[in-house]
Amino acid sequence: CRQPVVQARHTRSAEWAEKKTHKKHSHRALDKADHLFHKFQVRFGRRYVSTAERQMRLRIFRQNLKTIEQLNVNEMGSAKYGITEFADMTSSEYKERTGLWQRNEAKATGGSVAVVPAYHGELPKEFDWRQKNAVTQVKNQGSCGSCWAFSVTGNIEGLHAVKTGDLKEFSEQELLDCDTTDSACNGGLMDNAYKAIKDIGGLEYEAEYPYKA
Repeated sequence: CRQPVVQARHTRSAEWAEKKTHKKHSHRALDKADHLFHKFQVRFGRRYVSTAERQMRLRIFRQNLKTIEQLNVNEMGSAKYGITEFADMTSSEYKERTGLWQRNEAKATGGSVAVVPAYHGELPKEFDWRQKNAVTQVKNQGSCGSCWAFSVTGNIEGLHAVKTGDLKEFSEQELLDCDTTDSACNGGLMDNAYKAIKDIGGLEYEAEYPYKA
């Protein structure tokens, strides 16, 4: 007659053990996130004005960790995703930070659209422009929304290297200072920047006009 009671106790014990195990794993995940967040703060010098702000940034950081993990799981190529100085920002904050305008927000440049014909020959299994000495080192735009300028100089550097065999770094700062259509650290559009380069007669080298933004 007491068997159902024993089974009920066994079931409750199993459920309790399962909940305890799940709780333990959850605590481990939280502890790991806290540890990584502390290292992130130290590495990038993050200081928050209040405990409430730190907790908010920690929540965003945890969510970004999940995104990083998912991206690495789904990656089909050679890209590796990890913690950067933007790991405590939301997507909207990051977009605002980088400074790229949407095309409909920019003034029309009046330029024509280039149409590249399709290539029908045999393609190599892999191709890396770095091995052709056509890509400069990774650059850092800092806290300035100047991604548009870096995109343009990177493209010009590669084209110049392919054409001349000489890899040079060109000045993003000159674009920030001399492109009157775009808005320097407040954002811009690549189309406008190319027109500005034409108007000012080209770009200086990075060594002669270094980045200060």
